[in-house]
Order: sequence, then C-alpha cells, then structure tokens
Amino acid sequence: MSTFIRESDLVLPIPDRATDINIECFRHRRSQLRIVFAQVPGPICSAHIVVPTLPPDNKGLPHTLEHLVFCGSQRFPQRGYLDALANRCLADGTNAFTEYDHTAYTVHTAGSQGLVNLLPVFLDHVLNPLLRDDQFITEVYHVDGKGSEKGVVYSEMAAREMGEEDLIARTLRRLVYGAACPYANECGGLTPDIATLNNDQIKVYHQQYYNVNNLTITLFGDSIDQIKVFQALESLSGLLDPPSVSLPSTPPPLVIPDVSTLVPPATLSTTSSPCVISEQVKFPSVDEATGSYTYAWRGPPIEDVRTSLAVTILFRYLQENSASPFYQALVETDDPWATHVDFSIHEYVETCLELNFYGVPYKLTDDDDSDDEVEKDLSDNDVADSEPIHACNGPQEFQKAVRQVLEVFVQKGFPQNSTIGDIIDSYRLQVCKDIEDDPHEYLFESLVTDIVAHQFSPRSTDRPCLKLGSRLEVFKWLNELADEPLNFWYELAQKWLLDAPMFEIILTPDAAYAEALEQEQTHAVEERVRSLGPDGLAELQLVLDRAIEANKLDLPQALLDTMPPVPSLAQVPATPCVTFLQSLNQRGDQVVQTSTSTEPSEHITRFNTAQVVATNTLFRYAVFYLPLHSVPEPLTPYIPLFCELLFRCPLTIPANLAQAYGQKVKPGQTTVVLDYRDLVTELDNSLVGYWCRPGLGGSTQSTCWLSDTLMVGGKATPARYPDLCRWLSGVLFFSTFTKERILNSAQGLLREIPEIIRDDGTLIQAVAYRLTASQHRSEVVQGPGDDCSIDLDGENHSRFDPWNNSIALSIFRQKQFLQNVVDALNHSDSTRGDAVVAELNALRQHITGQLQEALCRELPEGRSLASLSWFLVATSLDATKTLDESVSGAGSPTLDNLLLSPKESTHPLVKQLLTIWGQHRQASVALSSCDPSAGKNNALLPTSSPFPYPRYPYVPFYNQPMAFHVAHPSAQSSHVVCIIPCDILRFAQPDVTSTTVNVSHPNQLTVREALVVEYLAVQLLCDLLGRTEGPLYTQIRGNGYAYGCSLFSKDWVGQLQFTVYDAVAPFKALRLFWQIVQDLETQWDTYINPFEFQTAKSTWSYHWASSRSTPPDLVHFCSLSTLRGFETPGDYERLVSSCLDRVTVDHLREAYNKHLKRFIDRSTCLTIALTPPSLSGEADQIYQDDPNQAPFRPLNLLSLELPKKDS
Repeated sequence: MSTFIRESDLVLPIPDRATDINIECFRHRRSQLRIVFAQVPGPICSAHIVVPTLPPDNKGLPHTLEHLVFCGSQRFPQRGYLDALANRCLADGTNAFTEYDHTAYTVHTAGSQGLVNLLPVFLDHVLNPLLRDDQFITEVYHVDGKGSEKGVVYSEMAAREMGEEDLIARTLRRLVYGAACPYANECGGLTPDIATLNNDQIKVYHQQYYNVNNLTITLFGDSIDQIKVFQALESLSGLLDPPSVSLPSTPPPLVIPDVSTLVPPATLSTTSSPCVISEQVKFPSVDEATGSYTYAWRGPPIEDVRTSLAVTILFRYLQENSASPFYQALVETDDPWATHVDFSIHEYVETCLELNFYGVPYKLTDDDDSDDEVEKDLSDNDVADSEPIHACNGPQEFQKAVRQVLEVFVQKGFPQNSTIGDIIDSYRLQVCKDIEDDPHEYLFESLVTDIVAHQFSPRSTDRPCLKLGSRLEVFKWLNELADEPLNFWYELAQKWLLDAPMFEIILTPDAAYAEALEQEQTHAVEERVRSLGPDGLAELQLVLDRAIEANKLDLPQALLDTMPPVPSLAQVPATPCVTFLQSLNQRGDQVVQTSTSTEPSEHITRFNTAQVVATNTLFRYAVFYLPLHSVPEPLTPYIPLFCELLFRCPLTIPANLAQAYGQKVKPGQTTVVLDYRDLVTELDNSLVGYWCRPGLGGSTQSTCWLSDTLMVGGKATPARYPDLCRWLSGVLFFSTFTKERILNSAQGLLREIPEIIRDDGTLIQAVAYRLTASQHRSEVVQGPGDDCSIDLDGENHSRFDPWNNSIALSIFRQKQFLQNVVDALNHSDSTRGDAVVAELNALRQHITGQLQEALCRELPEGRSLASLSWFLVATSLDATKTLDESVSGAGSPTLDNLLLSPKESTHPLVKQLLTIWGQHRQASVALSSCDPSAGKNNALLPTSSPFPYPRYPYVPFYNQPMAFHVAHPSAQSSHVVCIIPCDILRFAQPDVTSTTVNVSHPNQLTVREALVVEYLAVQLLCDLLGRTEGPLYTQIRGNGYAYGCSLFSKDWVGQLQFTVYDAVAPFKALRLFWQIVQDLETQWDTYINPFEFQTAKSTWSYHWASSRSTPPDLVHFCSLSTLRGFETPGDYERLVSSCLDRVTVDHLREAYNKHLKRFIDRSTCLTIALTPPSLSGEADQIYQDDPNQAPFRPLNLLSLELPKKDS
C-alpha cells in the first residue's frame, strides 16, 4: 500500500439513511494514477477507467480509439482475451463510452473478486493497445470489394449522425461554443471525416491523452479490498510506470471563446432581441408532421455547482410537469404548440442549458416564392428549405412565447411563496431516488465532472490536487437554496436566461431530404466502383479479407488455463429482502370498516391477493395490477389514452372525502373539483414517482409483455404513504374526463407517433409486435400486391390469446384511432365527443371492477376476473420489523425468512391501502350509476390464487417461413429481427408437478426441475453465442457488417429473437447468423466447449445477481417470481440456483435441437428487415441465392393499420 498515498476522504450523506456512502481517493506515488473507492452496498461492483479527452476534429479520434482498445494489448495481444476473462469474472464483458470531454472504460461484476482479477488486464489494454492497421480496417473503416463503406465505427455513426437528437446536439455545441472550440466537433466522428482517418493519427492521439498520469479509476462496491487492488495493479511489471520518454506532442489546451464574441452562423432574429441566434436545420423523415425547437444558453462555469443546481431547480418549476409555465403556455392549450418539454444541463467546462420542445407541428409552404425568401436567411445545405409553421404564426412567434414565459416569471414570480420550497423538497427526494435506483451511476456522474474540470478547466491551474466531491454536497446546497429569498430566483432567470444570448435551433422534417441522402450514398458507391475498377475493388477486398483473418479469435488452451477460476456466486453479498403474500379473500379481509359512519359499514375488496415486500429502500411503494380481461374489444384502443389522462385530469371529489384532499366544501356542495393543474402539483409535491401503463417493460403506446394487465402505482416517503394510497385511488375513481383534456392528450399522443417511427430500432420492434401479436381471424396484412397478402386465418388460431392487447396498443392501430378521437371531439356534432367521454368512463368501470358481471367473468383455468386482481406494497426493512416485531421475533431478514406476518393477520400497509380504496369505491358508487352491488357477494367468486398468472405463449399464425422487408425512406441504417416460438417458461404453469421423471441424464429431475434446466440451457446458449467477442459478435461485428447483434429469449411471450442493429450490410449479417446456427449441427465442439460453457454460466450468474441488486430491482424481482407462480422469491431463487449446477453441455445440445434449429428449418421463423429502399435488391438476392429461404415480401407500414371503419 506504500506505493499509493491517500489523497482525500469524502462522504455522500443520504438523508434518512443510517449509513452514508464513504469515498476515498488514492494517488500512485510514481505515476500519479488516481483510484477512487466508494463503499456501495449490494452485490454489484463497478470500475470506470476515465481518460479526459477532446475531439480535435470530426474524424472521431476519441471514439475510434475507444473501439480499438478492446482489440488486444502489448501484454495480452490475443483478441478476445479481455472479454473472455471478464465473462469469467462474473461480468457481462467490458464496455466503454465516449463523451465530448472524456472517455470511460467500464465493467460491472457480481462481487469484488472478479473485479480485482480483471482490473490490471483492462488497464493494460487502455494504456498499451496494439493499434494494428488490420484492426483499424475491420473496427473503424474500410471499403469492401463492392465499393461499399463499412466498419464498426462507421456503421454506428452512419446510423445516428442524421438523427434528430444528434443534429440538435451537434448544432447546439457549435452555436453555443463556437465552431473553433473542440466541443463543436463530433466526438463519435462524422462518416465523411471517418473515411479520411488513418491509423497513424489514432496512435498519435493515444500518445497525447492516454498517459497513466492522466487517468483516474473509480471502483465502487461492497467491501472492495484496497490492498488487493493495489497488489493486482503492481503485479504487472511496468504497468504503472510513468512515460520514460518525452511525448512527441501534447494536446492543445481547451479554449472556449467568450459567448459575446461568437458570430451568428445563420439567421439573426430581429423581432425580439439582438442576442438571439437562430438556425434552422432539416432532418430526413418520411413523416413531416412534427419537428422540434431547442433553446440554449451558456451556463455557469463547471466549478459553480451551487448556481448550476439553482438553475436546474428553476427549470424544474418552469417545465417539469403539465402545470408548469412552459407546459401551460405551449403544450396544455386548445391548439398545442408542442407535445412535451425537456430540460438538461450539460456539464462541460462552461456549462450549457438546453430546453427542448418536441412534437412541434409543421407543414410545408406551397408558395415557391415564400420558400425562396426563407432560404435567403439560411446558411448552407444543412438548412431546411421548408418553413416550420404553427397555427400561432411562425418560428419568431415561438421564440417570443418562450421569452414571454421567462419575462412573466421574472415580473410576477411564483404562484405561491411556498412553491420554490416544495420544488426543492421534491428535487431532494428525486436525488435520493436516483441514488437508490443506481448508486454506481449517480456516483460516477457526480465525480467525473470534477475529474474533467481538473484536466481542462483554465481555473484548475492553481489546484495541483484533484478536488473531488463538489457535487456530493448536493443536500447542503439544497438546504442553502431553500433559504434564499424569492428575488434570488428572479435574478437568476434574468441573468442566465433573459440577459444572456439565447440560441435557437429549429429542426424541420424533410421527406425529400431523406430520399436525396439515399441517392447521394448510392451515387457515391457507383462512382467509387467506376473509379476503382475491378482490379482496385479486388485489391480492397483482398486487404479486407487479410484483415478479417488477422483479427480472428485465437485463444490457445494453454492461455485459457492461466485464467483464474470463476468466483463463487455464493460469496457475492446479497441485498436483504423480505416478502410474503396475503390472500385477501380467504381470511375475511374483504370486510373493512370505513372511517365514515354515514357510509355502508363494509365493502368488498377489488383484490384477491396482496404482496408485501421489504428491502433497503427509503420509500414505500403501492402498485395495483388491474386485469383488463373484461374490457370489450371496442374499448381496448382507449387504454393508452386512459393512461395518458389518468394523472392529468381534474378530480371530482365527493364532499365526504374532500378534507382528506385538503379541499374545503361549501354548504350544499356534494362534490369538489380539483383542477388538473393543482392535481399535478400535489402529485409532484407528495410523491416520488407515479405511473400508469399497460404491461411490463413498455410505455403508454407499447407494451413488452403482460398487456392484459394495467399497472397503476407510485412511491413516496413513509410519511406520505397514506397520500400515495389516496392519490392512486382518487385518480382511478374520481378523474373527470373532460373533452378539453381528452383532446389535448389525444393530440399529444398522435404527434408522438412520428417520433417513434423515426427511431429505426423502435420501429422494427413495433412491426415485430404487430406481426406476432394475437390476430383476429378476419385480419389481413396487405402488401403492395395481392401476392403480398397474409391471411391470418388458420388452424393455429385455436390457441390465440383472447386477452392480448398488443394490437390495440400498437402505434399502427393508435395512429388512426387517435385521429378518429380528435375528429370526434372537434366535430360540430357534440354527441360524437360525448361518446368518447362515455367510452373512457366505461373503460374506467371495467378497470376498477365496478361492474358485477365483469368481476364474475370466467377466464381460463376456471378463474374469474376478481381472482386475478392483486396489488403490491413495498417498504423498508426497518419499517417491516417495527410493524411485525410482535409476531416475527428476532432474526435477520433474508430470503429464507419470508413469512414474517402470519397469514391470519393483515399487514398494516395492506389494511391501510384497502381501507382507502374502499372509501373511494363506496363514494364513487354513490355518485355514479355503477351497480352498487358490484364486488359484493364475494363468496360467489372463486378464491383461487392469481398465480401463476395466466399467459399465452406465442404461436405463429402461419405454417411456413415468413420474411418481410420494410423499405423505409427515413432509415439511416438497417435492422433485422428473426423470431421463432420458444416457450421455456413452462415451469411456471400451474399443472407442473413435483413428480420424478426419467430423463437421459444420470440424475433424476422432477418435472419442474427438468423444465427449469431447459430454461437455463436456452439462456446459457444465447449468452455463449452472443457474448462480446463470442461467435456472433466476431462474425457480424468483426466483419464490419453491423454495430451489433444479440440473441435473447422473451420469456413471458415465448419467443426467441435474433436482432441485428445499426447495420450497413444487414443481409450479410443475417446469412452469417444462419450459417453459425447451421454449423452448430456438425461443428458443435468448435463453438461449445467446457471453457465456453463455464464462461456462459459466469455471465448468466452476473445477470442473475444484477437483477436483484437495488431496491427497485428487488421489488420487480419479487413481483416477477410471484407472477411465475412462486410463493416467495426465495423458492424461485433456490430452484434456479440448484438447477444451474445441474445444467450440462448435453442440455445445451438438447436446447439447440429443440429450439435454436428452428431458425434454419424456418418452418415457423418470422424474419423482418428494415432498411433504406436502396437495399431492396439485396433482400431479393437472398431468395435467388437459396430458394429454400423464404422470399422477402415488401411490407408497407400502412398495411399494418386497421381499416378506418374499424377504428
């Protein structure tokens, strides 16, 4: 330890938490390398190797170097060694990312032992990479024998450089910092500039920035042994030696011009202020319905943390929710100017404040003369030749509106003197939530700004020691800001927003531009082919083939034998958790006394089961799982709109509950209306978070799985738990769906659809969901011609999922449906709008269980809708111990000590939630026309457990291979998805018993164990084939065909998916995948050997530990295990852990034969490719080369929308 000296000690204090996070910084005596340790509880440890870097141009030097670092080092030259070692250290490989002022190399492991083993090898790759020319060819850039430009980095940047977000960011940095500042350059590289880059330039760049004294390593985790870390780093002789020779050159200092010296690069507005610099930029998009406005200001210097935090707090008031001033002025209007508003602060040496307005409606100007006049004020080819026009007038009006909001705030102030205090309290809780959700990410983001400032800030020259922790004092700063007078906030806005230069970026969608870009790329390839000729192209292909051969993995067994053994998962610390289920219909808990004597003395709960979870959380959760099985099909398309409205509508509160909501009742009033703006404000002040969405893992307009269930939930501090229960119940029962709020929300959702479609990866998954969701017998997917029609009728429909809402939720269904809603609300016939309101109220009655016939509706397996209704509450372990200490006694809570509360006793948190729900339900019945007997006579309803929750695995609607090609003009890169049915979650079925069965292996397994082994075998096979530097990675990414690919199972829906993303040669990547799957038949031992098998187990073990590493993860894991039919997550954990030890290579072979081979027999394989139109010929070529393949049928996205008459 003497080689490292302690430089500083820091503490991240966490309010209401007994244990703070301690941080220690050490510096190596000779090299000046810094290592920062942080004691973060939980099973996961993380390492970040931080290199402050700047992009000198648009060639992407920091980004390309980041990629090449992983290709081998001087001590470990074999490609793949680093990630093979990482995967055997209970990790999921290594990773890295490049920002505009630093590059970070990262790894996360389960436990600390693997991290210690990996760190010196990882650092050697960073400091001493090989940087061979052949590595540059495959990883960065090359031209193949057909004249096409490829390479991993090239593919990645081609996929994003013309995207809306990248264009905004690039233009913003150029305007705010000036074109000469390094921040204005694209750190990832622009494809025309990447094509001019060479490997020698990368070597020089590495010498300039990658010196050991320029590096800082952060190590976060539970009980990382500092001495072992120091010893491991010293074990590689010379690794920490400072440079022995003077460097050939040093990077130029970062120079940021004063904002007042910046020359406007485009139009200079004259309508409001001479300090507004505006630029209009077009981006390729087939849908020209919406664009965006961005406003930016130069912010405080990076060292001024207090002011930066104050600005962040100010914008939290100005734009955080629908009651905020910017939303009220520009979004929550009869004719919205935008769909949503975002704010971010970029912590460069001189910070940047960014305010975004998305979903701004646009239309093209038809008058050519008008276009010409507009073009006179625009700068270059990056500027749109179409004028963005909103109903209010034009861009100048938008700019005026933004400034007016700020001016009104400075003049009139906050609506209440207490407003800013509430905002600060809410932000304090948000920080606590961020720390709890991902302490590793929060700590790193808090420390890296100081690391970068020490290197690049001109104000750091008088500070030889690294000053860490400026952002760890956030709670101290918040307390100070809470004491500031109101004038402080008005002066803050005046100085940084009104008096400072403001930069405006107008992004305009342009369909013609999309077509022009594709034609330009096509012509470039044609010209390249012409100029190079056959001989030149052949030479390029020969060079490429040699580079690919040189970069093949070659890890001799002798080298593999030197790797340390895989650490034991049993030694990894676990996050403590306690959970249990309470059956509400079997103990008489349906009778709950209410607090109001004038109401009926009892009510029947909507819910069958409650789950209680306790872990190391600062908050309390309440989540309703409300089945949607009773919702009639015509109402299902309203589900996304319902979710959008639920927390953004006025509440009509019965008089007897008004006091609980802080509302006064006048004599004679039976109800009190809480305005939606007051509702949103109260929600943000009372709760830490809240949500309403269909299914798990999706969003308002999409769902990953469990689309037959609506989740309404939130979390709050323990003191606010009653408020959480009240608000969740209140919005479900008392929301008033007014035409104005419905219209505004429907317009917002409708305008978000173009943004979804512009993301190629999101779009192809939406197509996949649409084509694999349960179909109606009469439905037809129609292509451009009759031969492209797919009749969805067929014998397999006997197993379609009658409750699946994926089609109704898809953007293809929602687009026409939402337009119909908007048209109905705008129609002169008011009855059409009344019908929309009535249908939303009808949907609410089904969701809240206010219809007796709905509750009694029979579902599969003899269960009723009522039997599937359940909720989850979560709290801290300390709270659970206090609540249950009278029955649980002493003992530390672990997954083995799950039933703390006896089943005959209702947990206090459960009882509190049921009581509040009951009060709201009774009051709602009294006010509405609902059946007052709904939910009563519960004895007539089945009392079976809802678990395992019913599911319907994917069954293809066809008996032949299907392949579709979406030629999307807006696509900047290509994506491929292959899907086969793969139901490996059968161990969660209720009919699975514990009987012993004979299997073809020495050890006897129960039916359930055999199914779990099959589940794990598929998972391990996917990890083995798809890991970093694994077979798929090296063949597809290594050849430069795509940025990446993955192979994974979607357990709940019973699918196995292979995806290729950000590809420049998608069909070559697809062929390679098919070839690898085919080769496994005859070359199994080449791919699957004991070393790879144990490595896959190590990787899977990391994912298993990571899935339960934080309190939110544990809450999700507990609900997941319950949905799968396990009474406790401990049962699930023990079963999986015991079966993992029993999985053999033979089980993987069985998984291949049963499941993976379906990709190549293709009888049930669905393949979808989304590419630019220019690749249509390559799609056709696949079938021509191999008639056994399914021909790619052209698929028009419009064909996925249901006919208007059905909408």
